[in-house]
Amino acid sequence: MDRQQLIDELAHWIDTNVIAELIVESLEENHPEEEITIQQARDVWYSTIEHLGSWLGEFVGR
Repeated sequence: MDRQQLIDELAHWIDTNVIAELIVESLEENHPEEEITIQQARDVWYSTIEHLGSWLGEFVGR
């Protein structure tokens, strides 16, 4: 399997609903009195993506 096929298959397998649920649950736990906005959720996702590379490097390197 070449690199692009691997990326395409992995992208198809990743469940974005699970990711969205985790983001919303995290926001609810940390801000129980606030109404959660889509912008807050996007900010969490953007922050996650910014740090994902280093997290994966540490995890895969174990």
